[in-house]
Amino acid sequence: MDAILFDWMGVLFKDPDVIGTVFPRILGQEMQRCGLSLEEMCARYYPYSEGKLSREAFWRGFDGNIDDLERNYLDSFQLNEGYEYVKSLRGRFKLGIVSNLPAEWGDYLIEKYDFDKSFNPIVVSGNVGVRKPEPEIYRIALRGLGVANKVYVVDDKTSNLRAAEEHLGWTGIWMRSQPANSDFVPRFQIDRLTDLKEILPA
Repeated sequence: MDAILFDWMGVLFKDPDVIGTVFPRILGQEMQRCGLSLEEMCARYYPYSEGKLSREAFWRGFDGNIDDLERNYLDSFQLNEGYEYVKSLRGRFKLGIVSNLPAEWGDYLIEKYDFDKSFNPIVVSGNVGVRKPEPEIYRIALRGLGVANKVYVVDDKTSNLRAAEEHLGWTGIWMRSQPANSDFVPRFQIDRLTDLKEILPA
């Protein structure tokens, strides 16, 4: 059976930029009131999403309850059109997720949307200590997939697809929810999840 690994942000969820765009949109007033800059939150985010900074350290400086702030932020994520189509592929393909997100955020989204009922493995950078485009995170996903005839990877960052194609020989599919972030041009490109119908074998 072939397998498809999906990114979360910019692929299964609409917004591609969790920290640079969504964070200030939802928590911008809180940041301003507490004297926290977007640059500072970005600097915290990357080690947090790699499991190298604690949840408490990431939210340090914010007033109020961390659980409420975090829930308000994560509840703003919206599933992409075509998500139900993706779930319908289960049975024909092994479905998995590989995402650069903090462990706690991944746990919350899995529980809220029951991702674990349709996707296995779900590899979250904050849980495994490595972020895309490092090839090791894909090797972790491969161990979770088990045997697969062919692996497709759907991501909105071309640098991530380059790593998957060049290091593991997988087939990259670029979801064009944001401009390319490298000079790598994947063979397949889509604008919506249902465009996968034109790429995947029947």
